[in-house]
Amino acid sequence: MNQILKFLFSFPFLFLALAQSPIGLRAYDLAHWETKLWEQILAIADSEFKAEVKKSGGRLENYKDWAPVLERSLSRLARESGIDRDKLQLAVISDSKINAYSFSGGQILLTTAILDAIDLEIQRKGSKGLDRELWINAVLAHELGHIKHRHAFRNALARIDDPSHALDAKEIQKEEVEADITAILLLQKLDQNLAGFQALMQFLNGIRQSELKEKRKLNPYLQTHPSPHERLVQVGLDETGSEELSMKLEFVFADIQLGRNLPNAYKTLQEVRNQFPENIELQCAEAVLLHKLWLDTASLEELQFKAIVDLPSFQDSMLFSKEGKKSATKKIPGDKAKFYKAVTAYRSVLESEVEPWFLSNFSALLGYSDKEKDEKEAITIAERAFALDRSVQTTNNLAVVYMIVGGKSNFEKGKEILESFWKKTQSSKEEDREVVLLNLSLALESKVKAELYLSSFDKESEWAVFLGKRFQIESPSETKQGTWAVDEIRIGSTLKDLLGKWGEPERKPKIQHQMEVWFYDSKSTRFSLKNGIVEEIFLYGKNSPALEGVQIGGKRALVEKQLGKNYKTRNAYTIYEKKEKLGILWEKDRVDQVVVFH
Repeated sequence: MNQILKFLFSFPFLFLALAQSPIGLRAYDLAHWETKLWEQILAIADSEFKAEVKKSGGRLENYKDWAPVLERSLSRLARESGIDRDKLQLAVISDSKINAYSFSGGQILLTTAILDAIDLEIQRKGSKGLDRELWINAVLAHELGHIKHRHAFRNALARIDDPSHALDAKEIQKEEVEADITAILLLQKLDQNLAGFQALMQFLNGIRQSELKEKRKLNPYLQTHPSPHERLVQVGLDETGSEELSMKLEFVFADIQLGRNLPNAYKTLQEVRNQFPENIELQCAEAVLLHKLWLDTASLEELQFKAIVDLPSFQDSMLFSKEGKKSATKKIPGDKAKFYKAVTAYRSVLESEVEPWFLSNFSALLGYSDKEKDEKEAITIAERAFALDRSVQTTNNLAVVYMIVGGKSNFEKGKEILESFWKKTQSSKEEDREVVLLNLSLALESKVKAELYLSSFDKESEWAVFLGKRFQIESPSETKQGTWAVDEIRIGSTLKDLLGKWGEPERKPKIQHQMEVWFYDSKSTRFSLKNGIVEEIFLYGKNSPALEGVQIGGKRALVEKQLGKNYKTRNAYTIYEKKEKLGILWEKDRVDQVVVFH
């Protein structure tokens, strides 16, 4: 995970649970299963915290004289939050990543990098800046917000009660905002102004903007943390309205990237453009949006090939530092009016200097024109974009323009470009590279390459369906292979299921590899759970129940008659696979141990 995602403020992620219907093995009052779950989450959190401290080389007791400040801040915040200070643990660890994160049991980790970053900001701003305590209060107040709301526990409960519940980016973002709101309330209870929290958000935004310059795309829908702009809006600290404007544009640019909510995105973009009519970045975004609206009106059969229509994520510099800058009869596929509206929008920007990605977008649109002069211009622009930046997009789109403009010579040029690029990037993981393979399979009429695309990259998109029909490739039916179960407990079963079917563990659980192990010695079976979900099953003795016909002591010939001989070996285990992996340790061709795992 990149630095900006890791910085603030993470906590352990949870797994999807597949609930089973309970049948009793030993009596257990299921009214108390939530207590068991909470105890398990606390034990695992403590184990994970200690493992992180150990991995870093141990806690730093008084790094650069921060200890008194940290203790004073945490004690005051704990008192105001109603959390017992003695139940909180705080450790500073050596790490070059700017980070702060909490665990469910009240443990908080701060990296040396975040403390150094705060000191650097204080030094940079001099007497006009904030002191250490105001900065660190904002950081710790947010972490106490996560601990106070017991987010990990709430999510585990939701998964156990509703197997379809999934912890997605949107839900995690809500939790981050909830922790922010709690932080604001705690800071206000300290009679502290909110300058520290605002400074922290500005600092975070600086990191985000630097990363945007390097990676160009950070989609707010997919990130685990809302952007600093959105966070300030959500907690009511947008005094000038600039944060809300930036937040709106972050989502508009993301919608254009993803090709979703385009009519609404167009409406919002027009409102902002009315405020900044000469802004070149907004004009570029409008042209790309109109391009994608036109694409939605054309069939894939008419388009023939897939262009990469790119747009970087919104950056603050696009608005605030560039404000006021000037900036045979062939039938056009889809809606002709929308096509020319997009062309006009692109042309209005071409009067100013533009980026290669924008030129490449325009060439891929203009190549579909029914005018010969437009086709020639499309090739010229595509070649110019390619000369400026030989990226996946400019390479793919140059080839596409050659092929859609047509003519034997042009079509061959396009094929050669695709073939050469694909060969050179076989081991590459560059973004959008798979589009080259899609177009290559269409250009070469190659069923083999189409099958490679469908099996390696994409099975569900409109283009995938189109490719499958074009080459009559049957979509591989996903075999609903079963999962291995022991007395109806399987990977993904919940703590509640296990208690209902097997009762309480027969001895005190232990933490191993950040999971809690439940022992049922009378059945020679143990289950490893994490946050209420069964992650591993281990059978190790003659009293172990059969696992889908596999029994401790069973002969190898009989087992492989059921499982087949398609297996791998890992350490001393023979590994068979369904949805999960089943490992068998053989002793003289008889089953000695069995383990089921992801």
